[in-house]
Amino acid sequence: MSLYTIAVLYGIESTSRFFAVRNYWRAFFATTCSALIFRFANAAIIPPEIAGTITAYYQTYFPSSVFVVEELPIFALIGYKYMLIYFIIYLN
Repeated sequence: MSLYTIAVLYGIESTSRFFAVRNYWRAFFATTCSALIFRFANAAIIPPEIAGTITAYYQTYFPSSVFVVEELPIFALIGYKYMLIYFIIYLN
């Protein structure tokens, strides 16, 4: 199981107290359908001169690097701390 899968499962588990988990498949299905319809409409139905002008309401600017190198030792310390806590709990 990958780390991303574990993170998503933890997110679902932690928010299940506040949100109905049974609605997640509906939200995922609606999002997938709307993305596919928008992609199809942009490619097949909308004329090319108009399709090039469709943009997002809020433009996002993500950094080119995923992480900053200076943060890695801090994350390593956090991981080491939780690994130590896990072994203490496991031994008790």
